[in-house]
Amino acid sequence: MSKTDIKKDDEVVVIAGAEKGKRGKVISYNRTDERLTIEGLNLVKRHLKRTQDGQGGITEREAPIHRSNVMLGSLWDARRAKKPAKAAKKSSRRNHPRFNTLMATVPYLKKVYLEKVVPDLIKSRGYKNVHQVPNLKKIVINSAFKAEADKGHMAEVVKDITKLTGQKPIITKASKSVAAFKVREGMPLGCVVTLRGARMWEFYLRLTAVALPMIRDFRGTSNRLDGRGNYSLGIADHTIFPETQADGSQRANIGMDIIIVTSAHNDDEGRELLRLLGMPFRRSSTADAAAATATAAAKA
Repeated sequence: MSKTDIKKDDEVVVIAGAEKGKRGKVISYNRTDERLTIEGLNLVKRHLKRTQDGQGGITEREAPIHRSNVMLGSLWDARRAKKPAKAAKKSSRRNHPRFNTLMATVPYLKKVYLEKVVPDLIKSRGYKNVHQVPNLKKIVINSAFKAEADKGHMAEVVKDITKLTGQKPIITKASKSVAAFKVREGMPLGCVVTLRGARMWEFYLRLTAVALPMIRDFRGTSNRLDGRGNYSLGIADHTIFPETQADGSQRANIGMDIIIVTSAHNDDEGRELLRLLGMPFRRSSTADAAAATATAAAKA
């Protein structure tokens, strides 16, 4: 008989299964099938038929456990004592190896929003909570087809919008027939794509920093919003974006509508948010006069 052999009345530890880590005393041990019963562990319910004296009903009994799932308590304690205690790790998200990778992929404009725009809006607007600061929710780009456009033109528009946004648009179809416009129900009329997350921030940066300044005689965009803090912008020529090639191989220039949806409650909040994010709004005559007066006063 080996030193690790288990006998009746020995204290054992369960090392596998649902009862893992629990201790108990061996009640019985069947060496033929190597199964043992431990006091108070691996309980199962048994239904006993009631006798004439009223005994019976549902009772709990210890079910057998295989020998490979238990270990002598003394041997278990000796092995645990030899293992060095592991140092407790701080459960901080910043210490996670993926945290730096995730932060490295944050769009540049979003970093500007978090580090500069949010503090400026809190200071100027007097917000008491950072969650009150307006933010960009989504950008919707919509482009329409002509009713008599062929499939080649539709495919070209979808391809160019995909290049500009990095996301394939969906085809919008007519909901009903209109004879005056030669439109039949189910006819493709345009495409639309909704940008959120990183693609939204990247598109906004390319729009304000690269595309809009490429317009000839550009003097700024309109500063009028829709009354709820959202901004709509129309682009007549998609070749202002660097992703497209204006080499004359295209059939026609593609126009599009760009809707910038924000969480602002009014136009003033939305306008200030977009301005801090780089939207080149057209300056009003009043602002120009005030700037000229300030410049003249500074020179004097």
